[in-house]
Amino acid sequence: ERRLYCFGSDVAGQLGNGGDNTDAAVPTEVAGGRTDWAAVSAGEFFTCARTTGGDLFCWGSDFFGQLGNDGDNTDVGEPVEVAGGDRFWAEVSAGNEHVCARSRAGRLFCWGHDGSGRLGNDAEIADQDRPAEVAGGSTDWRKVSAGMFHTCALTTTNRLFCFGIDGAGQLGNGAPFTDQATPVEVAGSTTNW
Repeated sequence: ERRLYCFGSDVAGQLGNGGDNTDAAVPTEVAGGRTDWAAVSAGEFFTCARTTGGDLFCWGSDFFGQLGNDGDNTDVGEPVEVAGGDRFWAEVSAGNEHVCARSRAGRLFCWGHDGSGRLGNDAEIADQDRPAEVAGGSTDWRKVSAGMFHTCALTTTNRLFCFGIDGAGQLGNGAPFTDQATPVEVAGSTTNW
């Protein structure tokens, strides 16, 4: 059995226990009684988790569409399935106000707040309330990590790319602190990340 528990602040329902947004000082089981959770990632005021079968759920704050359920930006205090991908997901990483997830086929999707291009889909900077594929159509993404205002991802050939805000050089591409709305390779063209 793989049950999931959360604890701490529940101001937007990010504990997922279906309660009344009451903080919890002890582990509280996520609503729904699932016993097939495989991975979890907590963002700011929201949480996402993947099942062993590849289904993906999020709960908590949906102010920027970070629940990915194509909803009405209403906070949800229990797991809701991310739109468009039954048994599709291999990995999830929650950032500050956005989420990125890798599909089983190696494709990369992000949703939520797109400030500074952190969703990587090359769109006019616009929030997304459902998964939007990262620009380039690549099918060789192997790992992803969403940061506060940017995202980095590794390919199957061990090349590292980042996108989003670059105000302090966090994209690592050697550019003069320029935000990027599409993946840019980290400087050095290294293939052993």
